[in-house]
Amino acid sequence: MLRSKGRAIRQLHGEEGDIHRDKRLRPTERAQPTMRNIPQNFKITTTMTDFERKFSARYPERSYLPTMMATALGLPRISWRDLTKVNLVRIADYIRQTHAPNSAKTLLAVIKSFLNIYSEEGLFPCKDFSKILSSRSVPSQHVALTDEEVRRLEAYVPKNDTENDIKILAMREILTGARGNDSVELS
Repeated sequence: MLRSKGRAIRQLHGEEGDIHRDKRLRPTERAQPTMRNIPQNFKITTTMTDFERKFSARYPERSYLPTMMATALGLPRISWRDLTKVNLVRIADYIRQTHAPNSAKTLLAVIKSFLNIYSEEGLFPCKDFSKILSSRSVPSQHVALTDEEVRRLEAYVPKNDTENDIKILAMREILTGARGNDSVELS
């Protein structure tokens, strides 16, 4: 009895036999869930609309914008037919409310640029979107922390891993003068 129990444990841990191993994978791949482990004929189905697909292809670094536009309209997905004048005003207002003025200007310019490309194809109802998606730039404001605020941040004890990561990034930015994008790449 003891002998068979020990053999079962050895088989379970891979010391004996090939019972638990997937024959298609090399031993080093078993514990690594990577794209190499997915069969070549595996199909990923998406429910992207034509608008989202074209937008993401044109601006892959801003592929979150269609989702943001759909959120502004209270829709799960956004399509060409949703781009009416009233909806574009809602989208522009939403972006202006949720982003800093110059960031909103950039995002609206990206949307406007994309719509300009497809404006002659008649894919969306609104033809006069240029003024709706225009925004003025605002001078940036310099914001600096006082020495006391920096000490308070340094003394703060994070409650979880996310807060700790944010604190580390903030302290890097404060102590080095690096921008947010650059501080992430510092090691």
